[in-house]
Amino acid sequence: MQELKPYNTPHLVQEISLLIEESRQHVIRTANSALTLLFWQVGKRINDEILNNDRAEYGKQIVETLALQLEKNYGRSFSLRNLRRMMQFANIFNNYQIVTPLATQLSWSHFIELFPLKSHEARIYYAKKTIEESWGKRELKAQIERKAFERNEIANVQLSKDHPNLLTGSVQKCFLFKQKHVCLFSVSNFHTALRKF
Repeated sequence: MQELKPYNTPHLVQEISLLIEESRQHVIRTANSALTLLFWQVGKRINDEILNNDRAEYGKQIVETLALQLEKNYGRSFSLRNLRRMMQFANIFNNYQIVTPLATQLSWSHFIELFPLKSHEARIYYAKKTIEESWGKRELKAQIERKAFERNEIANVQLSKDHPNLLTGSVQKCFLFKQKHVCLFSVSNFHTALRKF
């Protein structure tokens, strides 16, 4: 009988582990996206078909009954509170073409944090920053509590007051980054803008 030679397996184990973890993360992202889109569709369906967007008292009873039946069949995700959130989701983000790409990158928990925001611009700002910075739910909540959007808007207004010539086409984008103004300039006007600044 031939003796087996020892094989250095740590490298192989590491590669296979990486493949497994990447697949798990892909499955989680895909499932999360599908659930978020389902929640939007449920909210839209309730808003459009049952409530017809204006039958308050009658619609309220239907939603309560619907929640009891759905929660019994599908679990707590379809409780009355969550159905109301789904309806709010479909009202706030009323364009499916916008929701679809966002749902691939934001979780349901992220969307719930965005619901209370008063302006569409604030919601979009925080959604983009969450995607760009890979914020989790807690970080998004912290940024909203710190009023990052409002501080960014104030900084942009102040910059336009202090340096109005900068905003004549030479500045492509200005934003507040860790309490400092950061401006991205077009290449052709970079030197001119720097002299003005």
